[in-house]
Amino acid sequence: MSQDPEQRLTTCSEGIYVLCGDVNLILVHPYQSGDWGLEDIHESFGLGQLQLLENEVTRLAMTREELHRLEVLIHAQSFDFDQDFVELCLAMCSHTGGGAPQSITFFANF
Repeated sequence: MSQDPEQRLTTCSEGIYVLCGDVNLILVHPYQSGDWGLEDIHESFGLGQLQLLENEVTRLAMTREELHRLEVLIHAQSFDFDQDFVELCLAMCSHTGGGAPQSITFFANF
């Protein structure tokens, strides 16, 4: 029996991960000791469905449309944010192409 993605994150290096399928986690952006997280995307831009989970794991579910909006907003406001946060947002936005599902779930384990 496989573990839930949230449980598997406890053994992964710190970073932001995207859930591919039901069980595969892919590192989107490594944590680099900045003062930011998925909650900052939700709070700064009002995008996504945020959920704080056990073991210091944060989940942010976003639609493809929200990710496209995030890309526009982060480009327009990039000078207002830490460069690492801007890179995180752009890395997340890269997961909207091809056969991406309508809702994309990201996890942070820091």
